[in-house]
Amino acid sequence: MARQFPGIGPGLLTSGVIDPRKGGIGCCGALEPGRLATPNRKMVAMNLRKIRTEADAAAYLEAWNRHDPAGILDFHTPDTIFTSAAFGRRAAGRLEVLQSLETVFTVWPDLKLSRRRQHLSATLMVFEGILEGTLMHPLPLDGEVLQPSGRKVAFEVVDIFTLEDGSIREKITYIDKLSYRRQMLGDEAAARAAE
Repeated sequence: MARQFPGIGPGLLTSGVIDPRKGGIGCCGALEPGRLATPNRKMVAMNLRKIRTEADAAAYLEAWNRHDPAGILDFHTPDTIFTSAAFGRRAAGRLEVLQSLETVFTVWPDLKLSRRRQHLSATLMVFEGILEGTLMHPLPLDGEVLQPSGRKVAFEVVDIFTLEDGSIREKITYIDKLSYRRQMLGDEAAARAAE
């Protein structure tokens, strides 16, 4: 079933960004081509919220924990870039980032982020935290495909944000892949994969 996004005009998405029955599940951009309708230019005019204070940064994190792509995108520039270094994926522009966010929330339907530390300046934000969730769809990682285990995992994540006038221009995500592998594959299999 397609999810609807408040603030995004009708006709932007066809039958939804993701349909697990048709394949195309992956993280940060590995989706079936042609899933988006003709771009609705109104999307670029969405509310641009700024990250200038710790409270603003907390509101952004809350949007992630609500699984609210439109709320997340409110903090991003129209030409935003979202890169997942661990999974080798890059999304550019709000439509691709929307697609990536929907993928993340489909693959990890119970995803929760918790903050350990955060550093904020006028042009840069660094978030250090823990991502918890249960992988519910196969996920490509380093030339192999990790299968869902039904177990909740928790691993460290670092996000580096480039800010432009208080809005997120670029987000690069790094994860602790060794910890992730150990939890998904077991200690012995993860050690072999790390060699």
